[in-house]
Amino acid sequence: MTIVFSGTPVANVELADSFNTWRLTTNKILNDAASLSANNSMAGNLSVAGASSFSNTVAVTSLSISRGTSQKVKVIGSVSSSTLLDLDDANIFDITLGANNLVLTFTNPPTSGFTSGATVILRQDSTGTRFATFTNAVYTDGISPILTTNANAVDVLAFFTTDGGTSYFGSQTMAAVS
Repeated sequence: MTIVFSGTPVANVELADSFNTWRLTTNKILNDAASLSANNSMAGNLSVAGASSFSNTVAVTSLSISRGTSQKVKVIGSVSSSTLLDLDDANIFDITLGANNLVLTFTNPPTSGFTSGATVILRQDSTGTRFATFTNAVYTDGISPILTTNANAVDVLAFFTTDGGTSYFGSQTMAAVS
């Protein structure tokens, strides 16, 4: 697929929802084309060559991104059961652990060959001693991060995937933030 911005071809471009733009992949263009000019600060026309079948060329005649490279934060609040973290909704998630043994699962990753990152702010509730695991997460030497378990403690973890969500490379970037 070729995406053209202002007449310049750009190979393998994917714009992620996390930057308040649309992810333009061949499987979503036809579904999202009707709303591209109305949502997420996108302006211009999306044209798909070919009347009844998809061609390999997409032209975006004008593109306006009003938020630059800011990232959307989704405050989930207190969770007491397994929770989905939708990468189409945000790429920074703020979660308060309200129970033990929570399983957190990323959904809607980009297709293989593209990357998507997520930062997760994990907060202990006033009880503390909570812990969570992330579906398909892999860590250095296979060792999951050890969360700070004090009441109201805050840890920050970072993840990214390059294989369509089969695995998420994770690391604890901050512990016991105060």
